[in-house]
Amino acid sequence: KIYITGMVHLHHYRPHLDKKCPRDLFPYTVNAIADVKAPMAPRYTSLARQRADRAIRSHTDRIPWMLTAHLPLFGPTAGEAALVVNGTRVPWIPMQPTVVDTTFHHYAENTHPSQDIYLVHIDFFHPDLSDDEIHALSVLHTNLETAKADRAKELKPMIQQLEAAFKL
Repeated sequence: KIYITGMVHLHHYRPHLDKKCPRDLFPYTVNAIADVKAPMAPRYTSLARQRADRAIRSHTDRIPWMLTAHLPLFGPTAGEAALVVNGTRVPWIPMQPTVVDTTFHHYAENTHPSQDIYLVHIDFFHPDLSDDEIHALSVLHTNLETAKADRAKELKPMIQQLEAAFKL
């Protein structure tokens, strides 16, 4: 396998960063996503391409409150492109959606020698979450950048003192 991943995401909706969907760039996709009844997770929705004869190394997303849906749009039709989750191969067949729990180790591969696969990647909240949990996670991620900046500001004097203490 070639581990130059070949996976490219073109993000068009990241709810924790973008308040507005760029409907002018992806009108049909964004309108279809807007009709989805599942609450969108604060990661992203993207158009993705897995290049031919490429794979992504096995990893886990370690996000137990989120599931990922893939809708292959076009590409190999004989199951050469797939997501392998916890040892189970889930083929990406155009226009056949899949939902996976990426807290399990997984990797993507496209063994077709010349044909890339293109898919819609959508992260959404796990259906076992309560409305309060979804709200809390949404608020947390909406304010994450502000919290990081505030923390850095508070730590700066301590970091400066430590740096001064260790200078010779």
